[in-house]
Formats: sequence, structure tokens, C-alpha cells
Amino acid sequence: MKPDFDIQYIIERTGSKFGAEVATMAVRRLVENGFLEQYIDEHGDFRFALTEKGTAVAKELDENPAFIVWFEEKAKDDENENYEKD
Repeated sequence: MKPDFDIQYIIERTGSKFGAEVATMAVRRLVENGFLEQYIDEHGDFRFALTEKGTAVAKELDENPAFIVWFEEKAKDDENENYEKD
């Protein structure tokens, strides 16, 4: 059994600020970037679990919250690099 990443919890906690669409898009991007994996549980429900990459980032953020600044800058650089290639 994989540990779950509870998207409903995220939607409930952020819904008044961002709406379900934004939370869903954010989770989709986490899957696309390899931080989460999507799977179907024994009841046929979609579930999400942290990948090794996601676990490493979560651990780093827990130990060093300022890491988010570096991480956001890295993500922007990666997006710009991908945009330039297209």
C-alpha cells in the first residue's frame, strides 16, 4: 500500500483561496514533474503518492523552509529553458 497524497484535503484547505481548479492543476503539474505518482487503489479511486524525488524535496523543505526560494527559482529556470527549446 502506497502512502496517499490526499488531494481532497488540499482542495478543502485551499478552496476558499484558490478553488479546486487551481489545486487540481497544481497536483497535475506535480505528477508531470515527477514529484507525485498517480495510481488507482483497490476500490478504483485515483490516489497520489510522493515519488522518491517528491519525498526528497518534502524532506528538504521540512528541514530548511528557505529551500522553497531556491526551488522556485530553479523551476523558473527550467521553464525558461524548455520554452527556449520549443
